[in-house]
Amino acid sequence: MLPKFLQGAFAKPCRLLLCAALAVTLTACGGGGGSPGSTGTTPTTPGGPTVPTVPVPAEPVLTLTVVDSAGSPVLNLSGSQSATVRAVVKDAAGAVVPNAIVKFSASDPMIVFSPSTGSALTNASGVATIAIAPASQTAGGAVAITASAAVGTKTASATVNLAVGPGVVVFDPVLTLAIVDGAGSPVGSLSGVQAATVRAVVKDSAGALAANTIVNFTASDASLLAFTPTSGSALTDASGVAKITVKRASLTSAGAASVTATAVVGSKTASGTATLSVGSAPLLVGTLAFVPAPSAPLPAYSTASLNIPITSGGQPSDISTGLQVSSTCISDGSASIVLGPMGNGIQPATYTNRGCTRGTDTITAAIGSSSSTITIGVDAASIGTIQFLGSDLSGKSIVLKGSGGLGRQESSLLSFKVLDQNNLGLAGVRVDFSPSTTTGGLSISPLFGTTDASGIVTTTVSSGTIPTPVRIFAQASRNGKTISGLSDTLIISTGLPIQKSMSLSVDSYNING
Repeated sequence: MLPKFLQGAFAKPCRLLLCAALAVTLTACGGGGGSPGSTGTTPTTPGGPTVPTVPVPAEPVLTLTVVDSAGSPVLNLSGSQSATVRAVVKDAAGAVVPNAIVKFSASDPMIVFSPSTGSALTNASGVATIAIAPASQTAGGAVAITASAAVGTKTASATVNLAVGPGVVVFDPVLTLAIVDGAGSPVGSLSGVQAATVRAVVKDSAGALAANTIVNFTASDASLLAFTPTSGSALTDASGVAKITVKRASLTSAGAASVTATAVVGSKTASGTATLSVGSAPLLVGTLAFVPAPSAPLPAYSTASLNIPITSGGQPSDISTGLQVSSTCISDGSASIVLGPMGNGIQPATYTNRGCTRGTDTITAAIGSSSSTITIGVDAASIGTIQFLGSDLSGKSIVLKGSGGLGRQESSLLSFKVLDQNNLGLAGVRVDFSPSTTTGGLSISPLFGTTDASGIVTTTVSSGTIPTPVRIFAQASRNGKTISGLSDTLIISTGLPIQKSMSLSVDSYNING
């Protein structure tokens, strides 16, 4: 240990030189007759001159500790624990060094620094800190933490050892995904309009069922699969189960797709994925049925409900794309059918008999090559009235047979119209004609006719040789009911005189006078 006056001398070079000169002077004068060891010099030879010992210059110092949030030393870390590495930097004179960069490193990546750069700046007190934590829940072993700082041209460094042990492992939440049918059996493919249920079971990190958790479902290809509801999300129930319906996006969709479900439980995300094969399947028409089944022929202008079942891939379809419904009476224009909204694999339709006269109508429902037929008895519409429409005359008379000429007709075309109970023209009805008189050889032709599509029928009246008024009766029967109609009065007139119908002779030869 140097004497205090020499310690001060070594601290300042000028003092050191002064002390050396003083020692040489004292030696030359023979002073200091004490023991040789008390002079602080080392003799080279007995009685010779001595040389003072020169100390090594001081270095900057870095002190390193690991502490917790309370500042207490930390010797080990485990699980999710964290700690602070604290470095104090002083220069060679023992003064704290502010604003110095301190770099931290670990001998093993089982711990990580925050910030991850592993560096920090000393504050006004010469202190730099950095946070550390185990790199994982299972990290374990021993690690050396080193800190170094450059002070002037010198580098100060220090190392501290730390034990790292595994802590309580925190598990991630789990989502189990399955695609099932209505019976709960796994589904690996979808075809046609077949639908399936995507079922997600969510458990938290402790393995408990996670109720009231939002689960989002997505498809890897939206052109193949579609969800119901279209939002693609569902809430787990008390059993941690969320369900959503999936089906083909369109009838032409085909390929392979995956369905992914994700849920956030606490601060962690759980997910699961299942795959599906998507294939096309044709729509098939099942057995047609009237509901209720009619017990008698369907009266004219009455309706009947027809059910058309449609399936795809063995499952009820919810679409009827391409469905065509026809019948013989529909082709005639004497029946119609209107489709209703599709539901539960049934396409409902309303059939209306508009007075079909065929007695039986055959209805066919078809989609592509799949078809089904059903028959129904139909009654023709009953006759309501027979109306006289008029004649082709400009007036109301024709001339006697044989007296026709320019502007004079010996016959007239009469028109009648047969109406049903709804005042609609009845087609295909036989109408019989008869005159109110046949005087003078008056005749009609034809004696009967059949109404056209508008319910109109005609006959021609031809005059006889005797002037007379005449009316034509029209009569028709349907469904056990007979209806008659009567034309306006038609006059058979004499017309202009003709030679064969007149004579000029003396009636009395003796004129009384």
